[in-house]
Amino acid sequence: MQIGPVVSLSMTRIGIVGTFDVMNFGDLLFPLLAGHELRERLGDATVTAYSHRELAPPAWPYPVRPLERLPHDLGTLDLLLVGGGHIVRFDKDVAPGYGSTSPDVHHPTGYWLTPTLVAGAAGVPVAWNAVCASPATPRWARPLLAAALDLASYVSVRDEPSARELQSVSSSAKVELVPDTAFGVTRLLTPEPTESLRRLIATAGIAQRYVVVQASPYLRVHAERIAAAVAPLKEAGITVLELPISPALGDEEGALGLGQPVTLASWPAPLLLAELIGRAEAVVAHSLHLSIVALAHGVPVYRPPSPPDAKWGLLAQFQGVHACNGSGLGLALEDLGRREPATEAADQSVKLAEHWDTVASLVGGTRRPQSVRLAALLAELTLALEDGADAVNP
Repeated sequence: MQIGPVVSLSMTRIGIVGTFDVMNFGDLLFPLLAGHELRERLGDATVTAYSHRELAPPAWPYPVRPLERLPHDLGTLDLLLVGGGHIVRFDKDVAPGYGSTSPDVHHPTGYWLTPTLVAGAAGVPVAWNAVCASPATPRWARPLLAAALDLASYVSVRDEPSARELQSVSSSAKVELVPDTAFGVTRLLTPEPTESLRRLIATAGIAQRYVVVQASPYLRVHAERIAAAVAPLKEAGITVLELPISPALGDEEGALGLGQPVTLASWPAPLLLAELIGRAEAVVAHSLHLSIVALAHGVPVYRPPSPPDAKWGLLAQFQGVHACNGSGLGLALEDLGRREPATEAADQSVKLAEHWDTVASLVGGTRRPQSVRLAALLAELTLALEDGADAVNP
């Protein structure tokens, strides 16, 4: 698996756009998952990530190019992936303090909508990679979104509300419902613990049996319930690992104040974090992708109530997810431990194989620049902006 700049003219060159420049577990997994699956199908291939900010190892898990470079790189790309995650949106509240670093790149459409339009107009195949879409697309944006759906070669979403939203914008759009690609994370990991995990466990003083509790501000209101639930586990010698999963969204060490939780000196790389989650006895989660990675490994998931949102609603179908709506969390020693993934979770791998087969099949076709469609889009956009101006200044 190789994530980074294009280094050979003979290999397949794939770009992926999204929020890969934030400390958020799920976002950082997507390029790694795409790289693994597409290299398996296409052989010698690179996946280059594009986001607002330019980042590079060793400070970051893989290189990330700034989005303003994407139009210049399109001529070298064989495919553009969009997402995954919740990126089809028009609000700016993606993460505190997060936004564009260039006056030429809009936030948030600059990392999903504009790349779709410019790549599609240039004839580069575009695949929407199991994305999530916000409801109630603004009126001014509907022509743009409809054009993007028309230009994309393959549109896939991870939940039914997203599919309904996109089809309400464009009734002709063909939208596929597929699993979140993080359900395929086990294919990136080794059966035995890596040396990095062994070193982390030894350094942090983690016992052989441990439970991961997300150090999230969203769980703070449930801190007393969680503390009561994990107290017997500590007495049984099980380490309670209070772990930041999404620092970009406010996760931080000690967020829940669970006595003397074991915390890590620094936030781990995404695959190391996935491995740590996958070997836990259970997880207490707010994060969608903490929950998904645990389910993919057969690790029980305990979740206090979440907002009624498509983002979390997709978990309702899975055994192994314990929604805690009463006074306690229901954590019990006899219920802990990694098992074979439930049938519903295992089935996601089969569906994801079909998804990646479809994405890979887009590579190698004849490029057909869509200049006629782009001209029509500009006409539609002009009308939409005029209507918007009239509404503001009647």
